[in-house]
Amino acid sequence: MKRIILLLCFVCTLFCNYTYAQCSGCRYIAPVFDSITIETVHFGRGVTIQGDTQELYMDIYQPYGDTATNRPLVMFAFGGGFVQGSKNDWYVEEVCKHYTKAGYVCAAMDYRVGIDYLEILALQHMRIFFRPMQDYRASVQYMKWDYAENGNNYRIDTNLIFAGGASAGAITALMMQHCDKPAEISEMGNISALDALGGFYSTTGFHTNYSWNCAGTINVAGALINAAWIETGDDPIISAHGNADQVVPYALGSFGGLLNGIFDLHGSYMVDSVARQRGVCSYLYTMEGRDHPSESMGLEYFYSIVYRIMLRM
Repeated sequence: MKRIILLLCFVCTLFCNYTYAQCSGCRYIAPVFDSITIETVHFGRGVTIQGDTQELYMDIYQPYGDTATNRPLVMFAFGGGFVQGSKNDWYVEEVCKHYTKAGYVCAAMDYRVGIDYLEILALQHMRIFFRPMQDYRASVQYMKWDYAENGNNYRIDTNLIFAGGASAGAITALMMQHCDKPAEISEMGNISALDALGGFYSTTGFHTNYSWNCAGTINVAGALINAAWIETGDDPIISAHGNADQVVPYALGSFGGLLNGIFDLHGSYMVDSVARQRGVCSYLYTMEGRDHPSESMGLEYFYSIVYRIMLRM
């Protein structure tokens, strides 16, 4: 059986490579631009877990020389277990560059990280997820404000904004999209824990009158606290996850790293299963035998994920 699976994976890889080779000039599926531009914008500010104020910035990638308008926008948030990471991490830049060279506009944002075990002991661990959610919301609001009031500098279609991320960034994107009711996040504890952060519907952005809803979610090795938060009529989800992931569970299990054993997560397999049961458009690329994404897996591994997601988009 293992040999059959390996053979099927090999054939799939050959097919994907053939598809891209035959798709020269296919915008949004394969690279069609050689160069990109990157602009950094200031989209918000928030109080960190240490009580300091963090200014929040976002890098916006565009294909150089592109004349198209109404372009789809891919937002992409870094991973790091909610304790580390940056929008300048190498894989974030690689993902954004590849999408941009295929004709998308991409945005990689800051979000606040940090874990206070006193919050966990006080059953306020929802804050670990909520601070990044606020910041992600703010980054989407900035792009919608630019479209509506600032001349649409990035020539995007606000009906085609995709919330994406890897690991903790993917968890944040999924939470922003599907934890959309106070009753849902209150499953993690008393919702009054969010009062000091501005309340459930707050963001850290400068343009709070805009929606943060996106057209779909790109989930790489992410999860939800409860996959049942996905409801009929929700926007599409595209996922990629290794079924041997020891950090963020592929199905159901504990969050690895510093949060190990504190609470369980519903990984991409459960997210995809529930979405399909409820009629939500969902696709899951299962990476057989793969652990959590890491630099040691090589660039081709990351490119294969990006290309598969592009084909589904």
